[in-house]
Amino acid sequence: LIRRFYKKNSDELEQKVHTVIDGFQDTMKLVISDKRILHYALPLSFIIWIFEILRVYVVFLAFGAHVSPIIIGEVFIMASLIGMIPLLPGGLGAVDGVMILFYSTAGISASLSAAATVIERLISFWLATVIGMLILPHYGSSVLDKISLSSKSDDESDDELLE
Repeated sequence: LIRRFYKKNSDELEQKVHTVIDGFQDTMKLVISDKRILHYALPLSFIIWIFEILRVYVVFLAFGAHVSPIIIGEVFIMASLIGMIPLLPGGLGAVDGVMILFYSTAGISASLSAAATVIERLISFWLATVIGMLILPHYGSSVLDKISLSSKSDDESDDELLE
């Protein structure tokens, strides 16, 4: 598939894709084999989702709208899942449009749906992105160095295996 859609340096990109897929599979094997990880990760995931839904609920309250947290949860989860389909960073555009559409079909006015969605996405996606970009020069260089060092050691161990 990569060679079909990406002509330049397809071998390099294909190798990166294989590395990412292998890393994902290794992580999933670890989660399946070590139940302690699952016992910590699953409740933590639920707590994070609850806070995400609570944030959207607070945004609607800020506009003076009392929307059921169940509706917000349903819309938020569906929009997040649909936002993964186009493979854009943060589901850019897809999540926003789906949230506005679903809130509108749930009986919330289109203008309120659009305003709440825009504010919520500013808080959840753009604010985090801007803060990350501001922090990256200070903390990110050490993280990037560690990543590049680990990838070099992986390359060296791969070379040793080939010999």
